[in-house]
Amino acid sequence: MRAKWATMLAGIAVLATAETAPPSLESKLARIAAEAGGVIGVAVQHLESNQSAGVRASDRFPMASVYKFPIAVTVLDAAAGGRLRLDSLVHVAASDLRTGASPIAERHPAGEIDLRVEELLAGMLVESDNTATDVLLRLVGGPAAVTAHVRRLGCSALRVDRTEVEILFDASGVRERPPPCTWTRSRLQAVASAVPKAERQRAAAAFRADRRDSTTPSDLVLLLGVVANGGALDAANCKRLFEWMESTTTGPNRLRGELPRGTPVAHKTGTIGTVVNDAGIITLPGDRGRVAIAVFTMNVPGGTPAAERAIARLGRAAYDHWMR
Repeated sequence: MRAKWATMLAGIAVLATAETAPPSLESKLARIAAEAGGVIGVAVQHLESNQSAGVRASDRFPMASVYKFPIAVTVLDAAAGGRLRLDSLVHVAASDLRTGASPIAERHPAGEIDLRVEELLAGMLVESDNTATDVLLRLVGGPAAVTAHVRRLGCSALRVDRTEVEILFDASGVRERPPPCTWTRSRLQAVASAVPKAERQRAAAAFRADRRDSTTPSDLVLLLGVVANGGALDAANCKRLFEWMESTTTGPNRLRGELPRGTPVAHKTGTIGTVVNDAGIITLPGDRGRVAIAVFTMNVPGGTPAAERAIARLGRAAYDHWMR
């Protein structure tokens, strides 16, 4: 345990001494963000040189499903510490099924199935499964446990406050919430759909301004770097985590969008309304190292496709800078 904490603190110390990248990168990032419009925050760090750059990197943004990355880190830490077994079976009841992205719910519409913790982790990271997320949050002690864990890793801005179903209610403007025992997928969809359009729009604006389940681009890059540099997980669990993130099926047009085919990108996307995000590690070819990057966007004119183009361009700008 003492050795683990020494490694963790060393990883944090390295990231805390990040150097500023040459102005050319920062100005290019700023130009791409300005051309896209809306509100865009980006932080990038080359993990081997510790050079970094950003635009609105200290501003707070809603994470959306990017928050599944710190949840996964917390779950894997619990597994490494013997508090949870990755091969243990967890019962998923009908009331555990969630709306939005959930292949688990689509494959098992009646619920009442048993899944291994490892299967839930893979579903959450590869397919951004909301059902898996809420089950895993319950297993590690809820959102507060995740926030407490990332605080120990040095992340002072990142916070996880709600389950997926609570975020659904808040972002959709659902005020009268049905009892948890009635939370079937169809029931949740019906309750959210019944909210009048004007109320949904007010709720969506409030969600974008909410400090809950938010972070800064720089804090998310800090967490990515601490994990990638071995300061948060043992080697086996770190490898497992990034393999799942490299297999992510969501957001192929985001960080991956303009990179050379075959470039390894271990990332986690997030989307709720006009919030369109992506964050991860880009591995450069040869011995050029790794780039941690977090891009958070809101209200980009042109919607999700335009936001994704901006994310792809920002990722390519970082890639090109450290490939020179």
